[in-house]
Amino acid sequence: VAYIDAHADLNAEWETPSGHFHGMSLRAMLGTAPKDLAPAVALEASRLVLLGARDLDPAEQKFIEENEVQMLRSSELKDLGSETAAQVLERVACSEASLLHIHLDLDVLDPEEFPHVNVPSPGGLSVMQLRQLLRSISLQFQGRLC
Repeated sequence: VAYIDAHADLNAEWETPSGHFHGMSLRAMLGTAPKDLAPAVALEASRLVLLGARDLDPAEQKFIEENEVQMLRSSELKDLGSETAAQVLERVACSEASLLHIHLDLDVLDPEEFPHVNVPSPGGLSVMQLRQLLRSISLQFQGRLC
């Protein structure tokens, strides 16, 4: 899963500062959710890469570190030619995954350029940088996107 979002959405129910489920949805997919919301088969943290994250709560940051979730912040994605960005995208492309699911929340965009989101966060990507990221991913995953 390539999770392109300004927010990690990795809060557990007991950690969330806001209490809003949209800040817990990815953590729920990883198996930490109320019984009725938990998936039958949880996503493994090793099969996840966060792209564009920049507005993280302390509990989310701790979860990312403890579970070794791959992440490229917006600042790292602004230069897709950078060695770090290329390495992460290459690792994702060479993984065992037969398909790549892309989650895209438009709050990954900088609110100066695209303010039409519910939870804007400064320092995001430009529309052109997002297009470049999606193009880079699509070139590496030709025929394997969902």
